[in-house]
Amino acid sequence: RIAQGRAVPSQDGLLGVERFMREYFGHTRRVAQVRDAMLRGLRGPGPLRRIASGVLGNVVDGLYRVGPFHVGAVSGAVARIVSSTSAIIRLVELSMLHALPIDPVVWEAVREAVPALPTEPDAPAVAAFLGLFERTDGLGDALRQLHDVGVLEILVPGFAHARHLLQFNNYHKYTVDEHCILAVERATTFARDDAWLGRTWRELTRRRPLLLALLFHDLGKGFPQDHSEVGAVIARDTAARLGLAADEAELIEGLVLKHLTMAHLAFRRDTGDESLVVRFACDVGSPETLRMLSLLTAADMEAVGPGTWTRWKADILGSLYERTLAYLDGEGPSRSADRTRGALAALLAERDSADPVVRLAKRLPASYLHETPAARIVEELGRLVRLPADGVFTLTRWQPETGTVAVTVGAREDVVAGVFHRVAGALSGERLEILAAGIHTLEGGLVLDHFTVIDPDFAGEPTAERLADIAAAIRAAIKADRSPDFTRRWNPFAPQTAPAAIHPVRVTVDNESSRQATILEVFAHDSAGLLFRIAKAIFEAGLSVQAARIGTYLDQVVDVFHVTDSSGGKLVDPARLAALRRAIEAVAAQPTRPA
Repeated sequence: RIAQGRAVPSQDGLLGVERFMREYFGHTRRVAQVRDAMLRGLRGPGPLRRIASGVLGNVVDGLYRVGPFHVGAVSGAVARIVSSTSAIIRLVELSMLHALPIDPVVWEAVREAVPALPTEPDAPAVAAFLGLFERTDGLGDALRQLHDVGVLEILVPGFAHARHLLQFNNYHKYTVDEHCILAVERATTFARDDAWLGRTWRELTRRRPLLLALLFHDLGKGFPQDHSEVGAVIARDTAARLGLAADEAELIEGLVLKHLTMAHLAFRRDTGDESLVVRFACDVGSPETLRMLSLLTAADMEAVGPGTWTRWKADILGSLYERTLAYLDGEGPSRSADRTRGALAALLAERDSADPVVRLAKRLPASYLHETPAARIVEELGRLVRLPADGVFTLTRWQPETGTVAVTVGAREDVVAGVFHRVAGALSGERLEILAAGIHTLEGGLVLDHFTVIDPDFAGEPTAERLADIAAAIRAAIKADRSPDFTRRWNPFAPQTAPAAIHPVRVTVDNESSRQATILEVFAHDSAGLLFRIAKAIFEAGLSVQAARIGTYLDQVVDVFHVTDSSGGKLVDPARLAALRRAIEAVAAQPTRPA
């Protein structure tokens, strides 16, 4: 509203509010610098501290004094340090190596001298900068210090444009420059991870390309063109500026260009669709590139803001990594399904071939086999074959490794029409946040729906009574003749979304990525019952949901549905697609009544 009141225009790919906030951040940063300088001057080092630094500190390179309290300059060396880009980087490197702060007096001299430095880095400066990436402890702070005084943009000019650049959405919580540095910092913590991220980090044969790609990955933002494509050009130009070898430069450019690809596939597509995984593996090309892209994706998501990276997301991304790696290593993504089939055969070996569970187990869809352990399949199939003619079964299970609840619903397709949207409505009505769904149609008209949900009413494992309530709500919704009520509970303490942050509903159609389904992406402002309304519109259009991915970022959602028509194929008729778009846009735009 302030930017609008001041009539700040949008230009050069930046919104008026982004231009206003960039200027605002610049002023507040300078105020903070002046404040810090005044405090340092008032406090100052005591006489004993000054004597100790002069006597006990180690002289390095004839210019620097390291310890015991900070990294500073020997007498008369400040002018030599601040007049050389490589010497300034060496000062930061010593601070990084010894985990000591830089003498504030010396650092203020650096800040004042940087504008007079050459804008083109010489060979020693480039070597000193690249040398920082040989270690990981303290790398984020080192890059942050270089950026603070303007040295980083001498090596990486794209940081000049990214400085204080606000990303005006409800997803990113940091400016572009801080997000890029924070992503590097997050990646360096993977060395201490004891799960798949840590194993993948330790398997890398070289880490510098990954860390540089993270540093560059969002520098293409704030331009009219696609930021991944602009960022790839910036990465290529910067690699040339740093004199990187052709293979490393090409790898970094490719990682920046594709830095959203894996997250898009993992969280907006049905990775049970084998054709998507095969295409992704072919696009990645090698196990080493896959390792880097996986780590880049995780670090990028962690650096978006507090709470955006969850155990469930780590599990989903790790699963996609393992399946793609299996294909690149020559095993092929179908091997995991084959292993599950083998485990099923062993579990059912002593049963009669006429057993309905055995018959069903022989013709299960690959998507079901990919995501479900053999023992659980036997349990679910057993429940299905024992269903009464008009029956439904529900299973709820706490998953401590991801902090989610797994919900399974089994039914007969000819008895209950529109199981997916009914269950989605029941779960939403119970205040559950749906993350993903998989719908499996089995032989004999049997249907299994799997939902992964978060229960915000419980910090840990929900009580048995809560799980029973969820199951009861699902059964009631399936048998109900009317739509559920999604009146939003009014909370005076909940943050309200400003009108400027609410984006219009957008529906996109992808008929190319999957061999077997049409992929619908719905971008909308979140509201109570939104998923139910969209799923019901899809059902009323005569389509079946095969899988869904639900992404919520504060009050913005990206819901993705893999759908097929009544014949099990894609929806290709332009008129039906247009009608479906209009129907979804209409229901997604419906306001929620306050209680």
